[in-house]
Amino acid sequence: MEVEKSAAGLSIATAHDGSTFLYAVTDGYIGDANDYQGHLTAINLQTGAQNVFNTLCSNKTMHFCNSAAASCAAATNDCSATMNGIWGRPGAVYDTSTDRVFITSGNGPYNANTAGGYNWGDSILALHADGTGSGAGSPVDSYTPTTYQLLENWDADLGAVSVAIVPPPPGTAPQYLHMGVQAGKDACIRLLNLANLSGHGASRYTGGELQAIDLPFGGHCATGYPYPQIQPQPAIWVDPADSSSWVYVATYGFGSVAYRIALDDNGRPSLSQQWLAQSGSSPIVANGTIYLMSYDHLIALDAVSGARLDSDTSSWATTSFSNQHWQSPILVNGRIYLFDNANPSQLWVYQLDGVFKSNFN
Repeated sequence: MEVEKSAAGLSIATAHDGSTFLYAVTDGYIGDANDYQGHLTAINLQTGAQNVFNTLCSNKTMHFCNSAAASCAAATNDCSATMNGIWGRPGAVYDTSTDRVFITSGNGPYNANTAGGYNWGDSILALHADGTGSGAGSPVDSYTPTTYQLLENWDADLGAVSVAIVPPPPGTAPQYLHMGVQAGKDACIRLLNLANLSGHGASRYTGGELQAIDLPFGGHCATGYPYPQIQPQPAIWVDPADSSSWVYVATYGFGSVAYRIALDDNGRPSLSQQWLAQSGSSPIVANGTIYLMSYDHLIALDAVSGARLDSDTSSWATTSFSNQHWQSPILVNGRIYLFDNANPSQLWVYQLDGVFKSNFN
């Protein structure tokens, strides 16, 4: 592809009707250059049938051609608007509790709250599991911050991060049982009702979040200013001790924060800050431990207290691997695997001890 790329991960999910779908999304290249549009392609793995939902010109359910090509019938097969890429690492996120798939778009035009508007910049779109909307270019539901124009002006892509699904803790009111969090470059954390994103039971509205809070390092929910940028994907964990739900959000260079889902007397959820820690990559959680790459070293934190669990508390200058940029670790069968940002990049493998704490070897 000359002007679009598929940078996010592919995902596979089985819907309530038993159909299994492969999801792929697109974004553009650095600098938001050229004629690209974000879109979701959902492929039925049993039949091979596919559906496309475009974040621009959403009334056209097709893969657009390159308008620079002589063979492109631009009037019917292309979209005059550009951008609205889907940049988050997971790409499309399927939620089994609502049987919906969610995509989050980045910078670009938004006019879906006006008559005849089919552009969905800086928005979360909820679609059926097969990738279709409700018809006539509308998703099943949508969330667009009221600051969408400021986000576009500041290049503060909401879609730099994907929705993270949050299991409801015991006592959550029935109308809030389907929760998600959306972080963005504006360092704003938004708690959302995935069953009613807009608060109106339909798409094409702005606002509607359950909560929007600034990161403690200085977020900009009100202005959309991109500082300190959140680009790592949040991690979600349920504490087996009390079934509480936790959200972990990291930034590059400014710190990480843990939130616990709190409930008021009516069972309405909110994000309650618990602790702060080092900045780092997209965190991962295993056996009550948070692992993340913090510049040039790997750290382990207690998921409840945030206390350091690894024995390597030496200075950054004495740690082993080269610095990280957008890299993130994965944990498989008691080992952590990560790429560093050296030239050329190196693959590092850490063997955890028997309790998933203490030393990295």
